[in-house]
Amino acid sequence: MSADGVAPRLKTLDGVRLGLLSTGKKNCDLLLDSIGGLLAADYNLAAVRRWTKPSVYRYGSRRRLEEVKAESDAVVAAIGDCGHGSSCTFHDVYWLEEQDLPVAYIDTPGRLHKVTRSGDVFVIEYATLKYVLPAIRKAPEQSRPAAIRKQFEKQGIYRALRQAGAQAGDRVRLMEQEFVLDEIPERPKNWLPESNGIDGYDYIEIPLRQLGRLDSEGVQALAKELLPDVVRKLVA
Repeated sequence: MSADGVAPRLKTLDGVRLGLLSTGKKNCDLLLDSIGGLLAADYNLAAVRRWTKPSVYRYGSRRRLEEVKAESDAVVAAIGDCGHGSSCTFHDVYWLEEQDLPVAYIDTPGRLHKVTRSGDVFVIEYATLKYVLPAIRKAPEQSRPAAIRKQFEKQGIYRALRQAGAQAGDRVRLMEQEFVLDEIPERPKNWLPESNGIDGYDYIEIPLRQLGRLDSEGVQALAKELLPDVVRKLVA
């Protein structure tokens, strides 16, 4: 692993065991299978295997990611396509890269949480705050802590806050709404340790929701379009 956390790239894809990591979003399996088939036609791959996550909104389990690591020499992964989905999938990708497994990751741009600190306040920037805030605001005062917990767990905001160093009792700001954190729950025990992330990770961008709107021919055409970028992400 290099100093920035990125795995060393391969010299060639010949003889490589290629892993495909899908979130299961619409057309994602087909896109990755198509890319795998195109790479198999161009290179003497040793094997191609796809893993599909049971939910885009959860990190990969320890068992699954360890299996990907053990049975792959390189991985093509796709696609979060939403704030929490991308956050969870980036976590998986970062972990694989930190295990010296090069990953070509395909996703839509600008979908990660961003948490900065302004004085003693953690400021959250997130694509779906427009959905989070109304759900919190409409909850009766006595049930607002439960509404906050539900939204923060659903949208992956707790993970972003943990990585930023926030603790129970700290103040957070969502757009113009500011309040004190009652808690930050621990991550589930069956998930791998939190990745520290890789600043400026270079992934392959496609337009928001493009993939889900394509028919099978369109997905295969997209796979051909992305193929040169996939190879460039995996081979030095």
